[in-house]
Amino acid sequence: FTPQPTYVPMPQVVPTTTHHSIATEITHLLTILTSTHSTYLQSLASIYKLNKILFSLEYAHILKLSSLLSKNDIFMEKMVSMVMEGRPCVHQVVRLLGVVAMDPYGRLRMLSMDVLSILFALLKTNQYLLQMECFLALQTMITHKDVAFLSELGDHVGKGGIETMIRWVKDGNDEVQMVARRVLACVKMSKEGSVLLERYYERTTSEEG
Repeated sequence: FTPQPTYVPMPQVVPTTTHHSIATEITHLLTILTSTHSTYLQSLASIYKLNKILFSLEYAHILKLSSLLSKNDIFMEKMVSMVMEGRPCVHQVVRLLGVVAMDPYGRLRMLSMDVLSILFALLKTNQYLLQMECFLALQTMITHKDVAFLSELGDHVGKGGIETMIRWVKDGNDEVQMVARRVLACVKMSKEGSVLLERYYERTTSEEG
């Protein structure tokens, strides 16, 4: 799979009068999502509604939501388990994780919960919407200047991720290649990652030879 980023609608500006009611609605949805008494269908409905609200938020409010979500342990655990179980709403869950990736603490949480290897695994599926959300989440995780974080990210890419990124560099369009090169740069910054990358090149060189 080589993702071809398509037009993503920009978040709409919401009149300020609605912000309070939106905040109340988000709190309500998170309560449902993190409750042990919620059924699977109730959780699913909350994820759909939360995604719908996302497209009506201003950027500053999305950042606030990102911070709120990343600090909610039960929410994070539930989202990761829903992704790993391969639920029907996976692409919408990944979109919410993409929002979490906008927050510095959120990005660290995602690494500690091994979300990166989940994203690389999902990129191999044949579901286009899911692949796009994984691509955008990955793009969000690497688009900043925190060297310590990027080096740690390089530790988590793994063999499968390295192979996917090298394929993207060869086959992807400009945007895809840029993401792949950034990820590979993170791999080179990491001790563990650079060893894997070296082994990959040694193996492919001997196979070609």
